[in-house]
Amino acid sequence: MFDILLSEAKAAKITYTDSILEVSRPNLSLQLKAQIARDLWDMNEYYHIINNNNHIYQRGVEATRKESD
Repeated sequence: MFDILLSEAKAAKITYTDSILEVSRPNLSLQLKAQIARDLWDMNEYYHIINNNNHIYQRGVEATRKESD
């Protein structure tokens, strides 16, 4: 999927460097995975995947758990 994304970027004449791609690749891959989940199931699955890697969301969950203890 990632190779297809890069091919589409090249066809759209979107330029990038290897260093930018290296930094962006984990987030792009996560977005692709979440969007595939959304297309197969629903938005809940999108957020389930995205929020696992969202440190602000995770801190909020931790704070909520601490308050309920």
